[in-house]
Amino acid sequence: MFLIKKAQDKDLPEILEIEKISYPKPWNHEAFKVEISKSKEDAGIFLVSKDEDTSAVLGYITADIITDFVHISNLAVSEKYRKHGIGKALLKELIFMAHKTGIHMFTLEVRQSNEAAITLYKNAGFTAEGLREKFYENTENAVLMWKR
Repeated sequence: MFLIKKAQDKDLPEILEIEKISYPKPWNHEAFKVEISKSKEDAGIFLVSKDEDTSAVLGYITADIITDFVHISNLAVSEKYRKHGIGKALLKELIFMAHKTGIHMFTLEVRQSNEAAITLYKNAGFTAEGLREKFYENTENAVLMWKR
């Protein structure tokens, strides 16, 4: 079982480990500190999924609140815990939190080759509405997705 909570500074070492494994160009410590600050100021949402017994970080999601929509900027789950519903639960909780504040539109970019993530977002009601060519490291396209 796992719990979903707001990310805290003490979660950063585990978040960084998941980030390094999940992305070819991982975010650094400072980038995640900024996300925690935005979350504290209600300018963003930064959630972690934690093992109920050990409190180990299993995954995380970050997003910016931009006036009347939310831009999801990062979502990753520890390799060991992928395909256990953690990403889906994090996304669902983020959407729920945004709805409580009156925000009902969401956007994100996802690597065109990341079929698992695209499926996750489509199952959550997102639709592909565009393509950003060479968005990632100037080589890979990003699919622009929206949920309205």
